[in-house]
Amino acid sequence: MSFGRFLVVGAVALAVLTTSVTVASAKHLRRIHLAETADAAASNYEVTKLWVLVPDFLVVSEANNYLPNADIVWRGDPPGNRYTQVDDLVTTAMEKGVADLHGPQKVEVVVQIARFHALTERARADVGGYFGIWFYLSVRDPVTHQPIRPDVLIDATKEALGGRAAIVQELSGSTQKVIISEHLERMIRAALVASE
Repeated sequence: MSFGRFLVVGAVALAVLTTSVTVASAKHLRRIHLAETADAAASNYEVTKLWVLVPDFLVVSEANNYLPNADIVWRGDPPGNRYTQVDDLVTTAMEKGVADLHGPQKVEVVVQIARFHALTERARADVGGYFGIWFYLSVRDPVTHQPIRPDVLIDATKEALGGRAAIVQELSGSTQKVIISEHLERMIRAALVASE
């Protein structure tokens, strides 16, 4: 299935996403960490619309220290608009992740990034760490846009190699971008297969 990209701005965002997941509601959401494996055939859903939001109030850091104090830390693309780069990566990964879900219930899915931490150059060259990625997930009726199950905060944190091991990974083609993309594909699938 091919998904069109949706640009959500101004009044359109308010009209369509009237019950959108917001950071303000985070304290009311259950934070869950899922196993990466999931059988797509076990899903009850077919995703007909997918919305990915990377809010511009998230703080971006280009600091090259071990753990910058920010919401977005991304080095997998050349310097540029990190919001757009993260949006493109997450949207592509999520589209691939839901493409093979063919359950009986049609839904729209809203993914809002809350934290997107890859490794800085310094951390990747030295100690490694974690890809710290959190996103809010809302599964809704595609006609009424009302939630059909409770919204959740998904903790998609994943260990990230550093030093020589990271260099070997890079040389084999497993860049941060590839690793995170494949991980998010599995995470969205797992989230939509998991029972609530």
